[in-house]
Order: sequence, then structure tokens, then C-alpha cells
Amino acid sequence: MKFARVWGGLILAAMLTADLTAQTEPTPPAPPQDAPAQGKHETTELGKWMDHMNSAFRNLRRQVALTEQNAASRELVAEMITGAEKARALQPEKLAEIPEADREKFLSGYHEQMDKLLTALRQLDAALAAGDNPAAEGLVRELRGVQRDGHKVYKVDRD
Repeated sequence: MKFARVWGGLILAAMLTADLTAQTEPTPPAPPQDAPAQGKHETTELGKWMDHMNSAFRNLRRQVALTEQNAASRELVAEMITGAEKARALQPEKLAEIPEADREKFLSGYHEQMDKLLTALRQLDAALAAGDNPAAEGLVRELRGVQRDGHKVYKVDRD
């Protein structure tokens, strides 16, 4: 009997505490579905492909040194190649900020940068296919530089 009272008291206390917590912490309203959240920008199609490539690249950097992960690494590289090919066909958002007279040169430079990325990705795939993981690691470092260089010039600053 005493055992039942103790357990009953503990259960009642837990229920009351949970109820008080629910009453004191209101949930914030969800942002409207048709507008981007405050402080965030709407992602373009190019941005979505770039995000997809960045996600694959993060995973690749973690596993490129592991020979037993070469098949999975090649799949990530294939995703990045597809993303880069799709992104190359699109125009960077920053193009709208460029004076009309310089747009063709800007777009040509963007295509050259994307071609450099695609060349490095294909070399990386070949190194992984050959099982040359040290070379693949070097190419991943090179890809990081290509990414940084391209973003400095062609990505819109969101600060």
C-alpha cells in the first residue's frame, strides 16, 4: 500500500511538472510557407545544385583517404560532376549586379571556372578508380581551392 502511494505521488508530480512546462513555454509561430524566413534568402536553382555538391564534397573530404570507401567516394564524385554540369548551364545570381557591358566576360569566366571544377572532379574520379588515394587527397585539396576562388568572384555576398 505504501509502495502504491509513493509511485502514485511520483506519477502525479511528473504529470503536473510536464503540464506546467507546456504552459510556460509557448511554441513560436511558424514562418509563412510562401516567404523565406527572416534573415534568410530564397535559394535559386543554382544555389540548390551548389548546396548538393557542397554536401557531397563534405562527405567526400571525410572519407577520401580510406581505400575501402573508394566506391562510395566515386558515387559522391559522380553526384558532384552531375551538379557541376547542371550548375554550369545556369547563370550565377551575381550576374544581375554586373554592368551590361561586362556580363558576357563575367559569364565566360564563370564557365571557365566551372570547366576547371569539372576537370578536377574527373581527375579525382580517375584517381579513385585507380586506387590512388594519396593523389585523390591532393585533388580534394585542389578542389577546395577551386571552390574558394570561384565563390570569391561569382557568389553573391549575403552579409
